[in-house]
Amino acid sequence: MTEISAQFLLQKEDFILDVNFKIPAPQITIIYGQSGSGKTTLLRCIAGLEQAEKAELTVNGEVWQDSAKNIFLPTHLRKIGYVSQKNSLFPHLSVEENLFFGFKRIAKNQQKIDPKKIIAALKIENLLSRKTDKLSGGETQKIAIARSLLTSPEILLMDEPVSALDDNNKKEILDCIKNLHQQLALPILYVSHSKEETKYLAEGFAGKFIFLENGRITDFNSNRI
Repeated sequence: MTEISAQFLLQKEDFILDVNFKIPAPQITIIYGQSGSGKTTLLRCIAGLEQAEKAELTVNGEVWQDSAKNIFLPTHLRKIGYVSQKNSLFPHLSVEENLFFGFKRIAKNQQKIDPKKIIAALKIENLLSRKTDKLSGGETQKIAIARSLLTSPEILLMDEPVSALDDNNKKEILDCIKNLHQQLALPILYVSHSKEETKYLAEGFAGKFIFLENGRITDFNSNRI
């Protein structure tokens, strides 16, 4: 069972992120707040893309960061998948080559996720031979999700992954996320500022909410949206 324990204090010129939370089991945790509340900064701290001056981050018993002990695991060594609003696929590679780019770089004994199952779950079999510039926005997000999962992450970080999509594509991607979570029992930290989106994603599972405002948690573990 994966447990995520995090504490970050990050000061910028006009913003302070000051959070402390623990997620005890594989689940979807929704990080909700308005623009500028610190959602993306928090995700970047977990990913190691931002280095807080005071921080403790432990995932499944492994210390990823401890500022008091001068421990900072770089991003490429953290077992994360990261999906954002805009995902950069390799334009010179086909969809299939994009998917397997990271997968082939993992030792076989660490490849925990079956590519065939992910491809089937996301219904992208017919896209494998395409070039990435021939994909729609929804298709691109599916490929980005699949590519992240094929690195066998311990956490999947998702930063507004459907905000640029139309309603039909949003629903399809959110359904995929919910189904994948059920199949893989993978902790997902999902950032959003949309009430409708988070309500739909939260339907049918017992997850947690982290409400952020001005860099601080104002509520945790209650669905008050």
